[in-house]
Amino acid sequence: MHTRVIGGWGFDSAVLAHLGAAQPWYQTLELTEPTVLIGWSLGGVVATEALDHPLVCGLVTLATPGHFGAQVDPRFFHRLQRSVQRDPGAALARFHPWIVGEPFDGKRADTVQLDQGLARLAASDCAGSWAQSPVAQLHLVGRDDVLFSDTDQHAIDGGHGFAWQNRGDTTNAIEAFIDAL
Repeated sequence: MHTRVIGGWGFDSAVLAHLGAAQPWYQTLELTEPTVLIGWSLGGVVATEALDHPLVCGLVTLATPGHFGAQVDPRFFHRLQRSVQRDPGAALARFHPWIVGEPFDGKRADTVQLDQGLARLAASDCAGSWAQSPVAQLHLVGRDDVLFSDTDQHAIDGGHGFAWQNRGDTTNAIEAFIDAL
């Protein structure tokens, strides 16, 4: 089964390359064969938006809020939005260690379209799309995610970056899902 991995906001999609062919969230999604989409954070929002594509045969979201507006503190979000508008690189440098628990070294940074990415997150309602789609789905969240929590999603040990911090459990869960398709 073919997979396509869609990276999240502010991170080089290569951090998810262990899960399959990875691309940034802002690149056009082109599918030529039946594909399981795997999206991390904002990448999960983008993957969710593609659920009605005829070649999407499965969806895996990683640390993707189902109800962004209800799950993410709006005060934090607006501060981050203003910070990104003033200085995208500095905002990402502050956001990165807090959200994934790792020091920011700039090597995994992707500052392209940060402001547009935040707007896309704010407008998202993934849970509604998930509920309406007949496509097979798996939704994973980090048990210790500081950005949001969701008891309706399957928890994996780790924070918002569990997809690369806990590669073993994440990969096993995705492989079991794909094998069951």
